[in-house]
Amino acid sequence: MFIDIGTAFAKGVQGYYQGKDEAEKLRQIQEQLTMQKRMQDLQVQQAQQNLQAGILQLQQLAAQTRQVKNQLIKQDVYQALDAYNLSDGDNKFLNRLLQQNPDVRRLFGGVVRVENIDPRTDADWIRKQGIDPNMVAQNPFRFVKAIDENGNVNLVDMNAIYGATGYYNYKTQRDLEALKVK
Repeated sequence: MFIDIGTAFAKGVQGYYQGKDEAEKLRQIQEQLTMQKRMQDLQVQQAQQNLQAGILQLQQLAAQTRQVKNQLIKQDVYQALDAYNLSDGDNKFLNRLLQQNPDVRRLFGGVVRVENIDPRTDADWIRKQGIDPNMVAQNPFRFVKAIDENGNVNLVDMNAIYGATGYYNYKTQRDLEALKVK
């Protein structure tokens, strides 16, 4: 059997180059896969950053929404208190607000209705609340009966409501602004 060394050498060289070509192809595929993995990692990282930015944006919008809602509630309360004062204690303005806005009811401790106090017919009840009926008679719109969701009746000093809601500050600012206009 005769072996042609030249042919064998050529086949060996050809096999060597084929193996080298395949190794090069495998290396290129591995590089491509590595690059794809890096790109995917970057995309995942970018998506996580976008998600965090979106969450932060939603939190900011929620805070702004709460702020606007609180401002609207405060405005509604101030308007109702203005109307109550201008009408010499007509409770319909406060009751309308309490009926229409559950947030205001919660703000006022579950009060669902207010009623005027008659110092003559409610004198015993007023005394039980620790207030002199004469003081109520002298300031008929300062005190009201506040009825909560459970039907409990409490005596409420409107001055406490004015202070707790910031109405005094609002009223003072508004009065000062009105003076500037004149």
